[in-house]
Amino acid sequence: MIEAGQFVEAARKHGFTWYTGVPCSFLTPFINYVLQDPTLHYLSAANEGDAVAIAAGATLGEGRGARSVTMMQNSGLGNAVSPLTSLTWTFRLPQLLIVTWRGQPGITDEPQHALMGPITPAMLDLMAVPWERFPTEPEAIAPALARAVRHMDETGRPYALVMQKGSVAPYPLQPAERPARAAQPAPVSMMRGVAPSGLPTRRDALERLLDAALVGDQRLDAVVIGPLQDRSHHEAGEKQGQCDDDRVRRRGGGAERGAQERQHHHDARERRHHDEDRRRDRQHRDQRDELDRALGDAAALAEIDADVLRGRRLDQEAGSGEGGKE
Repeated sequence: MIEAGQFVEAARKHGFTWYTGVPCSFLTPFINYVLQDPTLHYLSAANEGDAVAIAAGATLGEGRGARSVTMMQNSGLGNAVSPLTSLTWTFRLPQLLIVTWRGQPGITDEPQHALMGPITPAMLDLMAVPWERFPTEPEAIAPALARAVRHMDETGRPYALVMQKGSVAPYPLQPAERPARAAQPAPVSMMRGVAPSGLPTRRDALERLLDAALVGDQRLDAVVIGPLQDRSHHEAGEKQGQCDDDRVRRRGGGAERGAQERQHHHDARERRHHDEDRRRDRQHRDQRDELDRALGDAAALAEIDADVLRGRRLDQEAGSGEGGKE
């Protein structure tokens, strides 16, 4: 059994100053130690996948020489599969994983660890994460960290230490006075002289933006119209029209103005749909033309191959005839 400080201070010499993860009773001594050291950073994560991503971000943000430790229980290792295989492995973002070995074969534990315990080493192997058992003797700490850092520097990928029960001695969290928090300012609206009912809806604001804005000679429809088209056309029809009428009446414009605004929205939508249909038609024509060219090239090659085969056959028949004459 080792002390939390023995490992953390040895890791600090290698640049490990960022810690993140999901709590486990095996990890409590580490968490308590790091929380009480103002020169170290600990950020608790909602799940193990988030912890891996946070550690990767800390490594990138801190720059060269910064290292991160991600701590988790092996029961949550499945949550970390995606970032370990598609983020840290792909982009070579190294970090030290400390994975507690709940349900280790031969150790009595809770029933939910009965399957994950035996397959934890195999899961790390499948994800190409080299691992070894967490050091339980002070003299084993430095060599283990040296192997981890060597692998991380050479490959740019994570290395794991699998922690068994009873590896680290308890470390208490000392009570401390929390600094007083400054009162947060109340949100202040920047709108002056406009009642909330007079403000445009999200849909109205986007519609006006689409009507007014251009990117080159192209409308912004392709950029932001998607969320609008996801709404049902019924909502964009009768319900939207009724809302327009109600809003315009509140502004004192009357039903006639509401009908005009509704017609304006309808015309704008029709123009957008028409432009989108034309764009799709052009794409389809281009695809058909490209396919026709490819088929033509293939047919030409096939015809050439056929001529070559016919020539070879004629040569063979001619050769056979001459052999028969002899």
